[in-house]
Amino acid sequence: MSQSENLDQFLKPTEFIDSDNSEIIAKAKELTEGCSDEKERLGKIYYFVRNFPYDILNSFRYLAEEKRQASDVLKSGQAFCMGKASMFAALCRAANIPSRIGFQQLHCPDKPFMNEEVARIWGDRKLPWHSLGEA
Repeated sequence: MSQSENLDQFLKPTEFIDSDNSEIIAKAKELTEGCSDEKERLGKIYYFVRNFPYDILNSFRYLAEEKRQASDVLKSGQAFCMGKASMFAALCRAANIPSRIGFQQLHCPDKPFMNEEVARIWGDRKLPWHSLGEA
């Protein structure tokens, strides 16, 4: 199998990374318009997702409504790591940049990224994973 064949799987839409969704395609096109190369396209997508409003409580609300695709995240206007990772991967794939989601275990006893209400609900439990996008 060639390297390009190995990367093809990271360009295809999936159930949650719906890079074939019209709103994802339009946003990827908007973000990358005028970019001269893949690195510049990736940078535009990265900064858009990095600056996308972080709200774990509202993200849990739309997840509870079974809104779990990257396009749902984009429509909601806020996300936490899981939604940001899926939206990053979907936007990258829509811009023809191979991407995937990675996971890592975090140890954050103070959980400074959670608002007070979520931190109180979460309590002392360890975080099971942290999601991140990789391109």
